[in-house]
Amino acid sequence: MKILLAGDGSAYTGKAANFIASHLAGFLGNSELHLLHVALPLPIGLAVKNARKIPGDDAVDNYYEEESPAALVPAENILREHHIYVQATYKIGEIAYEIQSYVSTNGIDMIVMGWS
Repeated sequence: MKILLAGDGSAYTGKAANFIASHLAGFLGNSELHLLHVALPLPIGLAVKNARKIPGDDAVDNYYEEESPAALVPAENILREHHIYVQATYKIGEIAYEIQSYVSTNGIDMIVMGWS
């Protein structure tokens, strides 16, 4: 079973990671866990190419390359403590669309997200 944890780096993502860690053994066969963070384009609401005009391409690329993986670290650490391997990545765009696209492209069977 392929499972996607969609995370934003919040405490809620940590709760979802703990949930997966405590329930993963209940799935039959081998489970494959994916961790995805979707960053909104800068500035929020504008297309990425338009957002790049203000600070410049390098600054925007550096921002995404630093901030997006950092949002995944708390969940990765929780899962690693439980010896669970995860494929972590990030996308830039509209959150629901990027999650749906990732699910379709990677054949994800279940999505787990944080809750309050």
